[in-house]
Amino acid sequence: MIAKDLKLPAQFAVLAPKIKEFFELKAFGRWVDLEKRETVRAMATPVAAYVCTEEFKRVLKKMSIAEQEPQLLDPARMLSSCQPFP
Repeated sequence: MIAKDLKLPAQFAVLAPKIKEFFELKAFGRWVDLEKRETVRAMATPVAAYVCTEEFKRVLKKMSIAEQEPQLLDPARMLSSCQPFP
Protein backbone atom coordinates (compact mmCIF):
# COMPACT_ATOMS: atom_id res chain seq x y z
CA MET A 1 0.00 0.00 0.00
CA ILE A 2 2.83 2.39 0.82
CA ALA A 3 4.70 1.78 -2.44
CA LYS A 4 1.46 2.04 -4.42
CA ASP A 5 0.44 5.34 -2.80
CA LEU A 6 3.86 6.89 -3.40
CA LYS A 7 4.17 5.41 -6.89
CA LEU A 8 7.35 3.52 -6.02
CA PRO A 9 7.01 0.22 -7.90
CA ALA A 10 9.02 -2.88 -6.99
CA GLN A 11 10.10 -1.59 -3.57
CA PHE A 12 8.60 -4.34 -1.40
CA ALA A 13 11.99 -5.93 -0.65
CA VAL A 14 13.29 -2.59 0.62
CA LEU A 15 10.18 -1.56 2.57
CA ALA A 16 9.30 -4.88 4.27
CA PRO A 17 12.29 -5.01 6.66
CA LYS A 18 11.77 -1.34 7.58
CA ILE A 19 8.09 -1.96 8.37
CA LYS A 20 9.01 -4.98 10.49
CA GLU A 21 11.55 -2.87 12.38
CA PHE A 22 8.95 -0.11 12.83
CA PHE A 23 6.46 -2.52 14.42
CA GLU A 24 9.14 -4.22 16.56
CA LEU A 25 10.72 -1.07 17.97
CA LYS A 26 8.57 2.03 17.50
CA ALA A 27 4.88 1.34 16.95
CA PHE A 28 4.17 0.16 20.49
CA GLY A 29 6.65 2.46 22.24
CA ARG A 30 8.93 -0.43 23.22
CA TRP A 31 10.35 -3.64 21.76
CA VAL A 32 7.69 -6.30 21.11
CA ASP A 33 7.84 -9.89 19.91
CA LEU A 34 6.14 -10.06 16.52
CA GLU A 35 5.43 -13.76 17.01
CA LYS A 36 3.05 -13.22 19.95
CA ARG A 37 -0.65 -13.51 19.26
CA GLU A 38 -1.48 -10.20 21.00
CA THR A 39 1.04 -8.32 18.89
CA VAL A 40 -0.25 -9.82 15.65
CA ARG A 41 -3.82 -8.91 16.59
CA ALA A 42 -2.79 -5.35 17.39
CA MET A 43 -0.94 -5.05 14.09
CA ALA A 44 -3.94 -6.36 12.15
CA THR A 45 -6.23 -3.51 13.18
CA PRO A 46 -7.15 -0.80 10.67
CA VAL A 47 -5.76 1.85 13.02
CA ALA A 48 -2.31 0.23 13.06
CA ALA A 49 -2.33 -0.09 9.27
CA TYR A 50 -3.34 3.55 8.89
CA VAL A 51 -0.70 4.85 11.31
CA CYS A 52 2.05 2.77 9.71
CA THR A 53 1.05 3.75 6.18
CA GLU A 54 0.76 7.46 6.94
CA GLU A 55 4.04 7.57 8.88
CA PHE A 56 5.98 5.86 6.10
CA LYS A 57 4.32 8.00 3.42
CA ARG A 58 5.17 11.19 5.34
CA VAL A 59 8.85 10.26 5.65
CA LEU A 60 9.30 8.76 2.19
CA LYS A 61 7.52 11.60 0.42
CA LYS A 62 10.16 14.03 1.70
CA MET A 63 12.92 11.78 0.42
CA SER A 64 11.48 10.84 -2.97
CA ILE A 65 9.88 14.03 -4.26
CA ALA A 66 12.22 16.88 -5.15
CA GLU A 67 10.95 20.41 -5.58
CA GLN A 68 11.83 21.86 -8.98
CA GLU A 69 11.14 25.16 -10.65
CA PRO A 70 10.09 25.23 -14.30
CA GLN A 71 12.66 26.56 -16.75
CA LEU A 72 12.25 27.85 -20.28
CA LEU A 73 14.40 25.82 -22.64
CA ASP A 74 14.23 28.35 -25.50
CA PRO A 75 14.28 32.14 -25.25
CA ALA A 76 10.95 33.92 -25.46
CA ARG A 77 9.64 34.50 -29.00
CA MET A 78 7.15 37.12 -30.05
CA LEU A 79 4.11 35.94 -31.97
CA SER A 80 4.70 38.68 -34.53
CA SER A 81 8.03 37.07 -35.43
CA CYS A 82 6.34 33.83 -36.57
CA GLN A 83 5.82 33.21 -40.28
CA PRO A 84 2.20 33.65 -41.32
CA PHE A 85 0.33 30.57 -42.54
CA PRO A 86 -3.15 30.03 -44.02
